Amino acid sequence: LQESSLWLVDAFDQLSTGGWEQAADRTSGLVSAPGWDGKREALADRFIDGLCALMRRANYRMMSQKEWQFAQAESFMFVMPIDVAWEALDSSLISRLFVRHPHVGLQAAQLSRRVLVFHRGSGIEQRAEWFLEEKLDMAIDTLFTDPARRCYSALCRAVASRATGMERGSRASAHEADAAEVLRGAGIDTQRINLGRLIPSFCLLLRRFFLRLTVQ
Repeated sequence: LQESSLWLVDAFDQLSTGGWEQAADRTSGLVSAPGWDGKREALADRFIDGLCALMRRANYRMMSQKEWQFAQAESFMFVMPIDVAWEALDSSLISRLFVRHPHVGLQAAQLSRRVLVFHRGSGIEQRAEWFLEEKLDMAIDTLFTDPARRCYSALCRAVASRATGMERGSRASAHEADAAEVLRGAGIDTQRINLGRLIPSFCLLLRRFFLRLTVQ
């Protein structure tokens, strides 16, 4: 950290450890609670602005909505059984940031307006592994999940209009187009290679179940 940015550490300590509440308790007879809330909110806004400026100086940039959709479409690093409790996170801080800087709100990933994700650089990652757990998941999906999903879709089509099914197809195509655009925007001209492309059928999955595969 540069000397001009060291105040971010003190501001973070005050905002995260309840320093404002302790100060308010010590001076409860002198300062009203709304006054302390306003000062704390102002410090939080100054902190998030300073943090974003610090990340820009370090050549980090904020994850965009298209990059977030690309990560979701590829299930990149989302194999852990984690359920984020978005409602437990405060959304007012990020919402005020987007109001002060509308261009940031238009570019940043809309993670329920509660989280900012920064990254630096874009490149190609390759992994050569057995992917036994992923292959087992694909086998379960092929044998059980996909047939159940097709049956459910057939029931939905029986009671709903054809427009719903067409909308789903166009939404999937839009995910693929956004993924390709993200790679082109990062200056990466390469083909994505995932397990779905390497193992397009169940017979091929059985033949390659105990083979090492390379994805990128």
